[in-house]
Amino acid sequence: TAAICETQTKALSSTPGAGSRSIASGAGRIAGTTYTPPNIASNTNVTVRYTIAAVGACAATTSDRTFTVNPNPGAANNTTTTTAITTCETKALSGTPGGGSWSIVSGGGSIAGTTYTPASMGSKTIRYTIAAVGACAATTSDRTFTVNSCGAPNCTVWSSAYTAYHDAANDVEVDGTGIYVVGSQGLASAGSNQWRMEKRNLVTGTVLWNQNITFTGNANEVATSATVDGTGIYIVGRDYTPGIFTPNSRIEKRNLSTGALIWAKTSSVSTVLYDIENDGTYNYSGGVTTNTTPLLEKRNNSDGNVVWSQSIPIAGTASAWISDIALGGTFIYINISAFTSGYTDGYSILQKRNQSDGSLVWTQTINPYTGTPADGMNAVAVDATGVYIGGKERTGASTMRWIMQKRNLSTGALIWSQTSTPSVASVSVAKVEVNASGAYFAGTNFAGGSDYLWRIEKRNLSTGALICAQNSNPSANFDFPTAITLTSSGYIIVGGKDVTLPANVSTWQIENQCTYQ
Repeated sequence: TAAICETQTKALSSTPGAGSRSIASGAGRIAGTTYTPPNIASNTNVTVRYTIAAVGACAATTSDRTFTVNPNPGAANNTTTTTAITTCETKALSGTPGGGSWSIVSGGGSIAGTTYTPASMGSKTIRYTIAAVGACAATTSDRTFTVNSCGAPNCTVWSSAYTAYHDAANDVEVDGTGIYVVGSQGLASAGSNQWRMEKRNLVTGTVLWNQNITFTGNANEVATSATVDGTGIYIVGRDYTPGIFTPNSRIEKRNLSTGALIWAKTSSVSTVLYDIENDGTYNYSGGVTTNTTPLLEKRNNSDGNVVWSQSIPIAGTASAWISDIALGGTFIYINISAFTSGYTDGYSILQKRNQSDGSLVWTQTINPYTGTPADGMNAVAVDATGVYIGGKERTGASTMRWIMQKRNLSTGALIWSQTSTPSVASVSVAKVEVNASGAYFAGTNFAGGSDYLWRIEKRNLSTGALICAQNSNPSANFDFPTAITLTSSGYIIVGGKDVTLPANVSTWQIENQCTYQ
């Protein structure tokens, strides 16, 4: 009584022999001892009767068996085109008969409905499946196609520069209305800089407003980092008290539409802030105090007043400072760059702290190459699955390579570690950002001579495997990226400086790179 598919037959058996078979109910046909079903549209019950004819006074007898015939749903046929796409595009999936399901056999990516979205370059195989219906087995059909790079190498949507004397864009942030860039603008007097802040158009990169601020006019005053919320842009950096050439940390809040000052706070002498983030209510900034001790502060977004301040002594160090901050949930993740006494070894300390009071949750020491001051982590970012850090690792007397890691949110334990050697020179990760499709590391590459390039690598969130990489070379001189941010429309904004030789003049450089999101 086992069910059969309408494309199958059923062998009939009975005793004693010499009887006859007929269809008592349902449809189909019988030839000898084989039943063949008709074409059907729904599950159909069929009753087959076996009859032993009467013999004289012995009456005829019958025996019935009932089974189900299942309709054949049809064989899967994946009709998706095999035309290559790029990482910027999606692919429409098609298959017959309708009602099947889609899955990724190899190559990664995601499927929503009948749309495939790639997460990386390479060969992709997509499967269309018609599920089993009763005794009718499932069928599958595969299609393979290639995903190529979003654009040509060094692909740039737009690039914009600003040059006064010695200029550098140190951080870049975005919101729905524009791109915010902060850094320094050189002054005519040697070694002197002033703060420069810009807002640029998201689409074209044109300047919407700029603010150039000098506090003493003859010192190295620099805006180092920024963060944005719906009420303003928050900027940290250093200024100098007139007549005292030791830096003060400075934090400002400015108007999003005009750049006008809303409030400003300065701290004691010998304090510098290098990074700032905000959660919508408070801002968190990190740097160094008395030139040797990491400093972490929490302030109100509304007025800039300090909520708490933490000095974080690191035993056995000649110098240490907070180079980067990331916020996740109710915690702060900080990267501390440190040098041992005598500057014989450089290393990093990754810490997780409570946003409520700055108290320590866990700490991890990261020393890629013991015995040299020229390595360690520079950047940190966080998502719901881990903490991402990037920096440099010594590989020889005068060479370094990129090092990138993901660490556990709860303990700081290593999840994965990857290195990259884009060239044989001294190269390093400067910044990292993360979104749902990957971790984006920005840093330096080397082309030879005095030509350093900007480089971006996108890596898999789960394994750290390289998804794609892109180089940009603003000039044939020293080009250093210092900032990276991701727009909601899918582009990568990178900021830094381009040093022109032999004049040794640096240019404030902003680029909107082709997306790999």
